[in-house]
Amino acid sequence: MGKKIANIIGDIILGLIVVFAIVGIIYGLSSRQNNGVPKIFGKSAFAVPTSSMDISKSEAEAKGLNKKTLIHKGDIVFGDLSVAYEELQVGDVIFFKGNLIQNDPNEYIIVHRIVDIAKDEDNKIQYYITRGDNPQIPEDDVQVVRKSDYIAKLAGRLPATGYIVLFLTSNSWINYEAKDGTENAFLKGLYNFKLPIGFGLLIIVPIFIYLIVMIVKLVSVIGNNKKVDAANEIAQGVVSDDVKDAIIQEYMKKQEELKKAQEAQNQEESKKEE
Repeated sequence: MGKKIANIIGDIILGLIVVFAIVGIIYGLSSRQNNGVPKIFGKSAFAVPTSSMDISKSEAEAKGLNKKTLIHKGDIVFGDLSVAYEELQVGDVIFFKGNLIQNDPNEYIIVHRIVDIAKDEDNKIQYYITRGDNPQIPEDDVQVVRKSDYIAKLAGRLPATGYIVLFLTSNSWINYEAKDGTENAFLKGLYNFKLPIGFGLLIIVPIFIYLIVMIVKLVSVIGNNKKVDAANEIAQGVVSDDVKDAIIQEYMKKQEELKKAQEAQNQEESKKEE
């Protein structure tokens, strides 16, 4: 009974690994096809990598911020891709592409709150001015979001679950520099090889483990089938004497092991009674 339960639990875990790997593949392919923005069922999901939106409940209440729009580092946030750029308002939290520092050639996905709207003489929206909720960020540290940069409006979040994604997709946990300033060439190579590390941990390793377990199970089934076939041959009197002797020896060996185990258990019980 215990073995059967263990097998069921193992199958469930393996099933979850496969599902996790499939979701990772779909997420990655979707991201590549949509210019770095994964799109699944009209929603997009990102792990928040910085504390630019961190704010305490008391500070948020003092600013009159909507509790449902508060996010923190390590959250997974979901964006509604169906909300048009022109529909956004002050107070909305949005996803957009931008540079973290001035003159940075790399673009990142940023999640900030709209604090102001710039309009032209015809009252048409020119761009949104956004800022992180973190009170430690200077008031003038803002991001301008034009229509070409906009991705989605915040639709929900999963607290702290993003730390797993950040670990799998980031190389920041690799420290290749020693205290004396020297560098470990191997660790530095891993640091610069960020995509294969995340991809390997998320996709290749779970699938490899699943295949190994399946192979072990298959070998076990083949072995059991051979024993059944041998037993049938014995019953039909068509097996050779060598095979008979081998099967009898294996049976006697198991019986001897059971006998020794029983004797050891009896000795333990006798000691306890004394």
